[in-house]
Amino acid sequence: YTRELLLPYAAYFTPSSTLHAIYTYVKKSEDMKKLRHFLSSMDDGNTVFLISSNMTGRLQEDEMRRMRSSTIDAILEGGHLLDKWRKGRIGACATAEIESVSAILGGRWELIWTREEDSICGHAGFIMR
Repeated sequence: YTRELLLPYAAYFTPSSTLHAIYTYVKKSEDMKKLRHFLSSMDDGNTVFLISSNMTGRLQEDEMRRMRSSTIDAILEGGHLLDKWRKGRIGACATAEIESVSAILGGRWELIWTREEDSICGHAGFIMR
């Protein structure tokens, strides 16, 4: 998903904010450090980070549900997600962004919804307070 899905939320909740859409693909820990440094330079203490990601790729329903569940569990546990993603244990395409924002803000993610009607790609919503 791209910014057109996130723009209405940003416009509604923070109408005077500036939105920076960042698209990235991180596979190495060195790139993760660069991403974290870049994102932290944008945090002025009043910054909202919105991350859009599927919890899984396109999978058969049983495998999708298993992967969505393991991805949700890993995000809620915190820690290093990129290794789990590289090893195929979790499926979120924005794993690097999720881990980077977690490190920058120092909080824990809270699961606020899952989409039970999913049959191909798994979806979930989180917030960090």
